[in-house]
Amino acid sequence: MYERALQGYEKALGPNAIKSYIPALNTLQNLGSLFKKLEKPRRWLKARWNRLTGHLKKT
Repeated sequence: MYERALQGYEKALGPNAIKSYIPALNTLQNLGSLFKKLEKPRRWLKARWNRLTGHLKKT
C-alpha cells in the first residue's frame, strides 16, 4: 500500500519532487518502519536513506 502511494506521488509530482514533498516523506518513513518490523534491513535502509536525502534537499 505504501509503495503504491509512492508510485502515485511520483507519477503526479515527478521523481525529483517527491523527495521534498512532506506526505511522500512520511510515506517513506512508514514504509521503512514496516520493512524494519518485517526484518528486511536492506529495504529499510533504502527507505530511510531516501527520506533523509529528501529532508536534506528540503532545507
